[in-house]
Formats: sequence, structure tokens, C-alpha cells
Amino acid sequence: MALRLMANTTPAFNSRDRGASNAQNAGSPPRQAAIQDYGIIGDCRSAALISKDGSLDWLCWPRYDSPAIFASLLDTERGGHWRIGPVQPYSVERKYIKNTNVLQTTFKVSDGSAVLTDLMPVSSEEYKRTAFVPDHHLVRQVECLFGSVELDIDFFPRARYGLRLYRRGISGNWASRFTPVDVSTGSVVMCRWRLKSIV
Repeated sequence: MALRLMANTTPAFNSRDRGASNAQNAGSPPRQAAIQDYGIIGDCRSAALISKDGSLDWLCWPRYDSPAIFASLLDTERGGHWRIGPVQPYSVERKYIKNTNVLQTTFKVSDGSAVLTDLMPVSSEEYKRTAFVPDHHLVRQVECLFGSVELDIDFFPRARYGLRLYRRGISGNWASRFTPVDVSTGSVVMCRWRLKSIV
């Protein structure tokens, strides 16, 4: 899995404790999104469901018949999720890029706008024979369109449908590059970033 932040970023907060998101009170479990509020991305081997608030709530990895590592769709407290969304109140628009399975969620806040792009890239068999590409890859990319947007990133994977902590390292180790959190030894990463448009 990979997370790319496409703007100037400054870490402002990190914690191993789950905090309150924009839509919930401290100490309460994450709210369950309505099924119509989910978009789907996939690569013909696996699929992920992503809610309007930027939370990846369902993913069996690396195949459809593998146990889920994000299953908040079934259990909001123990199922696991990966939320990327604004801290401040926001409105949201969603769309798929034309003729693709690439989902874009645009968050608009009072002083800025950011777009979260989610996809699982696929390559032709011919291309895979000539290039070194990963077998499966999940990309979540955030880009600040204008102004500034403060984001919470809540990475909370759970193995076997929420029965166990997830103890694998993350490809690219993005969190340790940007924050003092070691994602290979723990299973929860909370970060807060302020993105600013560079246009």
C-alpha cells in the first residue's frame, strides 16, 4: 500500500490513540456510512469500498478470497479502516475519472479544497513482462487544489476481519518518512497534516 501526499506537508499531530474525527465525538466509535455512500475501486483481484468521508472500510488483501484487513463495514469498533479526511467541517463531491475505476473525492472546507484519489493500478500482461511492477498496489493520493486543508489520517488495519492486530510493515514506510511513528511495530497510525496549495 502506498500513500502519496502531493503538496507541501507539515506534520502537526500524531498519536497511537484513536482520536475523534470530524463527524464523531471523542470516545464514540466511528459512525457507519450508508451503503450508497461507498465507492468501489479494484484491480480484478481485490476490491476496496471507500466511504464519502474518505474512509477505506472494506478490503480483502491481496485477493477477494483473502481475509479482510479493513472491515469497518462489518464492525466499526474492531474491523479496521483507513480514513483520510478533513479536520474542519466540509462538503464532499465524488466522481470516477471517465472510463476508469479511479475514484476522486473532493473535500471543500472554508479556506481550501483537496482531492483524494483512490485506485488500484492494473497493467497489461505484455507490460508486466517488460517492467518490474508490483503484483498488487493500492494508491491513495491527496492533492490540495487551493488554499489549505488540514487532514486527519487514521490508519487502523486489523487482520482476519478484526480479530487480530495487523503487524506487517507498510511498503515504502511512508509514515516514518514524515512522522516519528514506526508503523512496522504498531498497528495504529494517526497523523494530522496541513496541506497548502502550491499554485
